[in-house]
This record gives sequence, C-alpha cells and structure tokens, in this order.
Amino acid sequence: DTARMGVEAAEGPGSKWRYFSNDLEAAEQVCSTYGSVLAVPFDAPAELIEQVGKYRKRGRIPFLSWLHPTNFASLTRCAQPQAGFTGHSDADMEYFERIAHTNPSKKVLIADARPRINAEVNKAKGGGYEDTKSYAEKDLEVELEFYQIENIHRMRDSVHQMHGIVFDAIKDGVSDVSEIVKRLDRADGTRWKHHINTMK
Repeated sequence: DTARMGVEAAEGPGSKWRYFSNDLEAAEQVCSTYGSVLAVPFDAPAELIEQVGKYRKRGRIPFLSWLHPTNFASLTRCAQPQAGFTGHSDADMEYFERIAHTNPSKKVLIADARPRINAEVNKAKGGGYEDTKSYAEKDLEVELEFYQIENIHRMRDSVHQMHGIVFDAIKDGVSDVSEIVKRLDRADGTRWKHHINTMK
C-alpha cells in the first residue's frame, strides 16, 4: 500500500512521507505489534519517533494508513497517548506538527473512536487523550472528536450474538413470520444495530 501511495516519491503527496524501519528483532523496536516498515513524516527523525513510541500505548505511534493521490490529505492511525492527568508530550506534539506539515492546510482532526467517558476513565489508568489547547502555540488547527464507538470486546460479543441468531434461523429453516419477528426481537438485544449506527 505504501508503494501505491507513492511514499518517498520525488514529488507529490508521497514525497512528504518516508519509510521507517521498526526493527522487530531489535530490543528497542518502537512497536512489537506493528509491521517492520512504517510510513512516517519525511522530516521526523528516528530519535523523535522513539520518544513518541514511549508516550503512545504499546509504542503504537501515528503512521500513514491512507494518502489522497492529489490533495495531500492523509489518515494516520495510532493508540491512545499515555497522558494521564499530567498532560502532553513535547515529542508527541512535535510529531503531530510534522504530520500537519505534510498538508498545506496544516489542519489535524484527531478522530478518537471511543466514547469520551471511556477516554476520561482511561486517564486514571495512565491513558487518556490529546489536549488540543496545547497545540495552539504550534500554530496548528487541531480538533478532537469522539466517535462514541464501544470497545472491541463489546463489539465482538454483539456480533457473535447476532451471528448466533442468524445462523440458528438458517439452520432451523425458519419461515414462519411470527417466529421471524421473535428472532428479530432477540436481535435488538444484541445492540448490533446501535453499534452500526455509531459508525455511520
């Protein structure tokens, strides 16, 4: 995908990004759950990336996932910051600044998939979320939006319950309308429809 996006190209959007070796054999690798090669802002030095890795949960730094072929817009993904109640990381802020500078607009939308209440609770566990006020001094337009999607465990439980209802109906050869309605009532209890709606 990174080759298709033109990472390290001589010009165009891909020229603003470079490859970073996440050496999975090294004791000091940035993230053991990422691949061995990541696309990062072209001017982000290795030392900065390593510092960001220490600040992000499990070392999951922001890395390039998608790049628009002409207008420089990009999607990067990462884990939550380990902000706790103490605030931000200068290294993390600098890294975000370098991401912003890959795009002429210098705008950054931080799309946090979690419900805000979960992110607040995570502060007590050493996690949390980005403090957008801290970016004002960097002359960046940073917006934080919570998407209210429940955690992976609840999503998984919900889809497993939904699968059970659907496959049981197929296995039982259900065709009676009243029986279908009963099963649809059970489907409401899985909250799958709710989860789908939060991702619209």
